[in-house]
Amino acid sequence: METFVEIGKTLKPHGVKGELKVSVEDAYWEDFNNTKAVFITTLGQKLPYFVKQIQDANNATILKLEGIDTKEMALSLSSMPIFMRDADVSVEVTEEGLVYGFLEGYLIKDKMLGDVGKIEEVIELPQQEMAVVIYENKEILIPLNEHLIIEIDEKLERVLMDLPEGLLIL
Repeated sequence: METFVEIGKTLKPHGVKGELKVSVEDAYWEDFNNTKAVFITTLGQKLPYFVKQIQDANNATILKLEGIDTKEMALSLSSMPIFMRDADVSVEVTEEGLVYGFLEGYLIKDKMLGDVGKIEEVIELPQQEMAVVIYENKEILIPLNEHLIIEIDEKLERVLMDLPEGLLIL
C-alpha cells in the first residue's frame, strides 16, 4: 500500500484560471518544486493532480494543476492538505514529525571551533527545527538546517556543522 507525506496545504484560488496559492513546509520545498504530481484528498481518497506550473508571485507560491482551469474548480481544492508519495520525498520524517529528531544525544562539532555540546532536545519552531545545546553552562538554540550541517556521523553520534559566525557568542 502506498504511503504519503503531508507537505503543506492549498490556500485560496489565485486569479480566474484555476491557480491556487499554496503553503509548503520548507523541508519539502525542493521535492515539491521538482514533482510531477501532488495528491489531494477528494471523495475520501488521495487523488493525483499533475503539476502544470509552480511560480512565486508577491511572497506567495502559486500552483497550477492540469485540468483545473476555473476559479470554481480551484475553490473546490482550497484549504486542503497537499501530499506527496513517501517514495518521492527525500526528507526523512520520524514519527514525531521531526526531520532531525533522531539527533538527540548527538555531539555538535563546529568545523572551526570544535566541540560545542550534546543535543539535549530537538524542538520544532515554525521556521525550522532547533537543537537545544548546553554551551558554556548556558542553554542555546542551534538551527538544524541542511545548509549548516556538513556531515552526520551516526556511528560516532556526531554532527559536523559550519555554524554562522557569532552564533556561539553569549
